[in-house]
Amino acid sequence: MRLAFTAALLLLFSQNPALGLPPIPRPYTGQGILIISSSSRKGMIPGNIVFYHEPGIGRVAERPLGEIPLLSTAINLSAGEYAAAVMGKKGNWLKIAYDEADREGWIELDRRWLYLSWEEFLPGLSGHLIKGTKKAYRVLYESSSVSAGEIGSITHEKPFLIELVRGDWLRIAPDGQNGGWLRWRDDSGRLLIFVNGTDWQEKH
Repeated sequence: MRLAFTAALLLLFSQNPALGLPPIPRPYTGQGILIISSSSRKGMIPGNIVFYHEPGIGRVAERPLGEIPLLSTAINLSAGEYAAAVMGKKGNWLKIAYDEADREGWIELDRRWLYLSWEEFLPGLSGHLIKGTKKAYRVLYESSSVSAGEIGSITHEKPFLIELVRGDWLRIAPDGQNGGWLRWRDDSGRLLIFVNGTDWQEKH
């Protein structure tokens, strides 16, 4: 009887993430973004991606795209496009996470893929704060420093246009509100914003 009750509880919690499982953590930002395109064959996603300990040396993992941590919870892209945070770059090699434990490896940049720094990717995009962002990260400042004067605050319901990226800060123009500087990643380097990446694709 007790065994059956325990099994029923496990089934309940596994089917209902809101009932006790921890929330999915916000993704790390790294130094840039890798946009992975579908195969040239319509509807096909890339095959397994090979990861190395160092660029081209010491193979450590091989993963299908679906098992690699992606930025889909924070970056909206067009169908057939996938994004991953880039933690390091050496020539034509990029360092990204290959599992949910944040273990990292080096991959070679495919000619169909695109690497961009955040300073290149974010300006001109629309976005909003992720729901549940702490109050300290909802403050708008006169410049890109917490020692600057505060000029207001913003909620996750308020959309904004990204004008400029400076380190951990964005110069934004909220709809119907004076612009200011806002943190776009927290002290641990995790994203605080959701952005519409299709805006970038339309402009390029």
